[in-house]
Amino acid sequence: MAQPALAACPGTSTCKPNDGCPQGSVIITPGHSIQNAINAAGCAATICVKPGTYTGLIDFKGKKINLVSSNGPAVTILNGGALGPVVSFKTAEGPASILDGFQVVNGKSPTGGGIFIQNASPIIRNCTISRNVAAATSTNNLDVGTTMFLNNQATGDGGGIHAGVVYGNVLVRQCWFKGNKAGGSGGGMWIPAGLAQVINNTFDGNQASVGGGIAAGFGGMVDVASNIFANNTGTALVNTQPVGSNTSVVNHYNDFFNNTGGTFVDTYGDLDPLFVDPQLNACCPVSTSPVIDAGIPDSLFNDPNGTRNDMGACGGPVI
Repeated sequence: MAQPALAACPGTSTCKPNDGCPQGSVIITPGHSIQNAINAAGCAATICVKPGTYTGLIDFKGKKINLVSSNGPAVTILNGGALGPVVSFKTAEGPASILDGFQVVNGKSPTGGGIFIQNASPIIRNCTISRNVAAATSTNNLDVGTTMFLNNQATGDGGGIHAGVVYGNVLVRQCWFKGNKAGGSGGGMWIPAGLAQVINNTFDGNQASVGGGIAAGFGGMVDVASNIFANNTGTALVNTQPVGSNTSVVNHYNDFFNNTGGTFVDTYGDLDPLFVDPQLNACCPVSTSPVIDAGIPDSLFNDPNGTRNDMGACGGPVI
């Protein structure tokens, strides 16, 4: 299927292209190596990448680097050449290590084909992660925001995100999961163990044997709130462990529509779900959709205009 442009995904805070380089940036242009710039950088730097396609693998090497594109993911592409994870965070990177505004494609790895994160806690935002083989992202302490996961594949679990460590803490907010596939559990996300908050996202047309949208197990504790689950194959939201296990999936203020295989199984709370057509325009509902002003009824989660949280990737505050 053709990849949608960012402009096709309207919303209050999601899918905004970058506009220019921050002052004081190291500037990278096509024909130059992003990895060489990272290698040469000191403990803290901003590296700004101009539009173009950059082929090769990138490793942050534990550095506090803000790697940002000047004009957003529609025109700034990181191509892994099917040689491994396109971007790796595996040296105790923290939230000062940032990937902002790239299209991440053609990664191939047993885990983390697009982005591989191990024992690190970087920030990923304003990215498009698409057409990677194996889980698009393998996470440990990861804040992922305003990012699109499109048409990624895993032969095992976690077509879009595989959050797979015992002590990991994952926040996924205002993201669009579209057309991701897993041969096992979790077409959009697989959360085995650890803690996760999955708030204000759209899961549309994902596929898995178990949990077309989200699946959790092995002691995972997951807060799933104000999301849209539409057109997924495999029950949309699943706790894969038997009732009474230490796996917990909290299901509050989510919409479920046209999911093959069912809506939610062995979840907790199930507070105020909707079962209506969200009337999606790409990742977001149209202004007349019944999921507008139907999300989390807490003022801290209000939309920027002050109204109640909208369900889906375009709802909630700008963070």
